[in-house]
Amino acid sequence: MTAQMRSWLVVPADQPDKLEKVVGLDADVILLDLSCVAESGKADARALTAEFLGSRPAPRGGLPGARRWVRINPLGTAHWREDLVALMPGVPDGIMLPRATGAADITQLAAEIYELEQKTPAELNSVRIVPQVGDTPAAALAIADLVRDLHPRLAGLSWDADAMLASGGMRPFGKGVRRWPAPLGHVRASVVLAARANGLFALETPSNVTRDADIFRAVATEARAAGFDAMIARHPAQVKPIEEIFAPTDEERSRAAAIIAAFELQPEVQVVTVDRFAADRIELARARRIVGEI
Repeated sequence: MTAQMRSWLVVPADQPDKLEKVVGLDADVILLDLSCVAESGKADARALTAEFLGSRPAPRGGLPGARRWVRINPLGTAHWREDLVALMPGVPDGIMLPRATGAADITQLAAEIYELEQKTPAELNSVRIVPQVGDTPAAALAIADLVRDLHPRLAGLSWDADAMLASGGMRPFGKGVRRWPAPLGHVRASVVLAARANGLFALETPSNVTRDADIFRAVATEARAAGFDAMIARHPAQVKPIEEIFAPTDEERSRAAAIIAAFELQPEVQVVTVDRFAADRIELARARRIVGEI
């Protein structure tokens, strides 16, 4: 993930008016959502997504513009392969996979993408994957398995609080800002830890706070403090606060530059010491993302 992938604006793929409006917005990533569409509207939403991707090429070569990702239907449904066949000619930047249950899901999805890349203008191995993990109690227990054999297409990890609430028979509590029951807190922490341990980015679930700017800023600030690198926006008004809150601080940029410099001086080592703290090569990769090298 580069520093330009902090805000992910999710857009239902069956609503052409919303698809048209997102073009001029400042979100780093436009996330076209096929999985949220009612069963009767899947085919039409798929066609709209393919049209959107085909008519608005992704930015390349450092040119500005929102990256285009698609959240497909889960594996095991009758739709996910048809989703990929329809959208891959438009060369999306990545695929978000809901209800991911383990490393085998990533391998299966990656193999299908690879086959389709060869039939489209996409460069081989260019389309990345972000799974949403912990959508069910069983999936929550399998998060460690998902990153045990790290697939090269895997870019980051995310989670879906609403899916876990529904699947687990749980409910949030608190007024205004939802507070998560303990099992959801476990999933959320596991996403951050698994991402950090494997050099991936951690993408926070969207917030239901869309009308109170101060409360939303508090929610996003807490997510940033918890270790998330980016956040899904449910409403365009959430994009700017996410951009501001998840931007690297001067202190983070300074430490990142110091880590990079230390490894350049000692290219053969696996761990360096910077400001009295050890940093390994996974932290080096994150440091390069912070300063915009990757």
